[in-house]
Amino acid sequence: MCCCIGIIFLSVLLNSNPLFLLVTFVFLYVLGVIVIPETRGYKVLVKEKLEEDEKERKRVRKERLEARLNRLSQDDRDNARELISFCRQLKEKLTDNILLAKVDETLDIYFNILDIQENCIEFMKTENIKSIAKKIEINEERYKLETDGHSRDIIENILKSLRQRLEKLEEAEKNVRRVGLEKERLVEQIKLLYAESLSNHDSRMLAIKMETNFRIIDQIKLFTNDLGNKLNL
Repeated sequence: MCCCIGIIFLSVLLNSNPLFLLVTFVFLYVLGVIVIPETRGYKVLVKEKLEEDEKERKRVRKERLEARLNRLSQDDRDNARELISFCRQLKEKLTDNILLAKVDETLDIYFNILDIQENCIEFMKTENIKSIAKKIEINEERYKLETDGHSRDIIENILKSLRQRLEKLEEAEKNVRRVGLEKERLVEQIKLLYAESLSNHDSRMLAIKMETNFRIIDQIKLFTNDLGNKLNL
């Protein structure tokens, strides 16, 4: 093959006939597009490259997961490691690439939930709901007793700010409860899928059950994505 290509290139250099050059170009094109990809050596190289790419993808993903784990509290880290273990065992039972990718995606959703939960908790630490509610009560009384128009406008502006802050804190509190429940639901779905993989030996039926369960996980993903967008996460 190499000798043939070498002879062709030498002929091209020695022959400037346009028709000959066109025929040579077409031959080389066919050689590259049709012949070479069908050779055993080329297929082996492609397979090795794909395997290397997959190993690199898994390595990068593992490093990213470890980095995210290290940022968690001890309890969250233990819970996340438990979920990772279930996902790994579940993947060992699967052969469908789409389902395998779905299991990986489940971990991403889980960590997104943790990010949202942490963000809301950190925001709630900045102010005290009871304290703001008390300030609102005090300023509402001040507003009722105040007779000066300018002072009433100022108090009204203070009340507006306090009520908005209270609303944001109450929303953050609500979101912590919501994502906590979604996190629990996600974990239970993965545990159920793993139980299905152990008890169901019909691969077709297992795939159907898993697709049904993953629709629930997709709902969790949609909710967390929407909430994350609202919080600019």
